Amino acid sequence: MKIPSLVFIIIGFVMAYFSNFINSRVDGSNIKIFFYVGLGFIIWGFFKILTAFILRDKPIRAKTSIPPHRIPTERTIIKCPICMAKHYSNSNYCHLCGAKLNK
Repeated sequence: MKIPSLVFIIIGFVMAYFSNFINSRVDGSNIKIFFYVGLGFIIWGFFKILTAFILRDKPIRAKTSIPPHRIPTERTIIKCPICMAKHYSNSNYCHLCGAKLNK
């Protein structure tokens, strides 16, 4: 279960506020740790918001043209003279028997 970052921030503010409130009203109460835990929740909530903003999915820009070295060439099918396996015309050797292909 994923907890939203806003929940961390709200819980942090509530913890920090009430720990300060109780600490100011009651003499000798030592619950300052809850104030720092609340601050930790607040920082964690803002950290989650920041990372979600930075790591969000960015739209992929469409490429307008294919680079010249990536333009597909016309390929025809040729057969190996030894084993009759089919290959594209840009192949130099047979993938089955290793014979040199005639072009």
